[in-house]
Amino acid sequence: MTLSAISASQVRRIPLTELRLSRDFARLAARRGMHMVGGGPIPVLKELTAAYREEIKRYQGHAEDLNPHLTEPTVGAIRHIYVAGDESEVEQIARPAYSVFYHNITKLWRDFRTLPDYGFTPDLAVACKFDVAIVGTAEEVRDEVGRFSEQSGCNYLVLSFAWGRIESRRFASLVGAICDKGYATICEILNLREAVVSPTPSGSLSPQRSKKRSNVFH
Repeated sequence: MTLSAISASQVRRIPLTELRLSRDFARLAARRGMHMVGGGPIPVLKELTAAYREEIKRYQGHAEDLNPHLTEPTVGAIRHIYVAGDESEVEQIARPAYSVFYHNITKLWRDFRTLPDYGFTPDLAVACKFDVAIVGTAEEVRDEVGRFSEQSGCNYLVLSFAWGRIESRRFASLVGAICDKGYATICEILNLREAVVSPTPSGSLSPQRSKKRSNVFH
């Protein structure tokens, strides 16, 4: 079933989220009263979130609105993240691991002698340049999250720990660094409230939400 085919009566009061990335889909999600999570460079996100917020105000409470009770939409983006102890760790661990991730996720495309049109690169430097990944020391990561918060128009950040080749001990250390230190810092930057995170097998941080609404990250 396509998003446009969903009727309000079918999913009334279910907090749906639209994950596609385009101006048209952002507007469609807004007309349906859905939350939005996208990706891509900050300038693109800024344009999409502005269009989304304009549209959601216009259609709030209309017949198409699937979440008429929604007062503050969740508008976010997905980012790979790696918090390194120093620059040498980025070069020695994160960069080759990201290349393996790329080859893993594009395997089916390559099996059929093609590649995805956009969204993936084997080069970590390119991923960081286009805001696909946030990688660096704790201070550098903080600065990048601050830039994201100030410029993107988002209030929600999904942090992906999907790296193609990192030993379990180092992966646990990476997730622990975010849970123990980075989480509070990122919450402060994004003005997040009342969220508790825990590592999940899928390689993400999953919030345990309180009954009050919170802007949180996975």
